[in-house]
Amino acid sequence: MSTVGTGGTGSAGGGTAADGFDDRSLSRPFRRGLLAVGIGFVLLGALIAAFGTGANRPEGVAERWLTDVGDTRRDGVRDRAREEVEELGSLDLAAGLLPEQDTGGRSAFVDLEVGKAQRDGALARVPFRLHQRLGDDTGDPVEGTIVLRELAEDDGAGWEVLAVDPPVEGEAVPSEGGDPAAEAPIGLFVGAVAVSVAVAVVCSRLVVAAGRASG
Repeated sequence: MSTVGTGGTGSAGGGTAADGFDDRSLSRPFRRGLLAVGIGFVLLGALIAAFGTGANRPEGVAERWLTDVGDTRRDGVRDRAREEVEELGSLDLAAGLLPEQDTGGRSAFVDLEVGKAQRDGALARVPFRLHQRLGDDTGDPVEGTIVLRELAEDDGAGWEVLAVDPPVEGEAVPSEGGDPAAEAPIGLFVGAVAVSVAVAVVCSRLVVAAGRASG
């Protein structure tokens, strides 16, 4: 009579008992570690959502608006682009930016660039520079200033585009010697570092606790 199966199982089970090791001793620290990492990602995501979006900065809004203006000539997204342009400012403001030639279903702009905003109370001026798409060719650079107004909380916060003005002397995009657009606020960087350190400390302590439990 063969006893390979029975003896093998008993031996394996005996080995685990003899070693004094139980996987269940690691389950609680492991679950806590996963929870800590999950909370860290949620906090980091909240920081990015609160401080890191372009909707909080006039430069980001101006760049988005210009991109959507260019996409009003782009196949497949024209209707969406028109709607998004109108959410921030009238498309009529961009009449002088769009090329007269057909763009072949591509964006009206080959490229675009914005510079650092100049604030004056609730108003902001953002310098820009772009190249129109003239069929298969690239047009001369078009420079100007996007004028925006910061909305009050009662109006939904954010920014709206008021006008497209000629360039202002002394205000330029980075490629032309101007200051770069404002980056994410320092609070986002500090918060991300703090969350990362906290998660690392918690995970480190849980690893030590798991080692003691299995020892």
